[in-house]
Amino acid sequence: MAGTKGRGEVHRALPGDVEGGLTIARAIRDPWFRCQSLALVARFLDDRRRPGVLTEAFKAADELLEPNRIVTVASWPIEVLAELGPHDRLRQAVDRLVGVIATEPHSLRRADALGAVLHRVWPVADVRSRVLGEFRAACAAGHGWRRDRLLRYTAQRLAEVDLTGANELVGMIEEDRVRRRATREVAAAAGSPSGMTP
Repeated sequence: MAGTKGRGEVHRALPGDVEGGLTIARAIRDPWFRCQSLALVARFLDDRRRPGVLTEAFKAADELLEPNRIVTVASWPIEVLAELGPHDRLRQAVDRLVGVIATEPHSLRRADALGAVLHRVWPVADVRSRVLGEFRAACAAGHGWRRDRLLRYTAQRLAEVDLTGANELVGMIEEDRVRRRATREVAAAAGSPSGMTP
């Protein structure tokens, strides 16, 4: 089954027909879309069945050939673990993905994939901190507007829980105009009601 079509059918099946959605997801040949679709289904399964389907999703991601693609699409089942648990399995999965992305030679691809995981694990503070450290290291090794954009977006979100860390990310931005904009956004995010509670 074609990837985008299959994923769309899974979306339409859920949450009313979880079994149908699972059948469709498993039939998707493209591992990228199969991983995403299995993660979508897993969200609606009970605690007994969810782990097995998440394992299928991670295995689908592993069929891809490039480390950054493996890690980026694996952020879909990672998000399910971050939201629904168990968090010990989340930590194990994140540790494995950090190992996978370490084999990616291109710093921007590392940062991009780690950014995808970072924003999916955001609700789990210790895992967020772990991935954030890897993300910062990848950004520190790179340059350019795409890296600056990743730093700006992440700094704005981080300001709500860690203003010092957010300002450190802003300080890594090389383009003056982008850094000034990020500085304003971080100040605004830190001043929001959600930014007052760490």
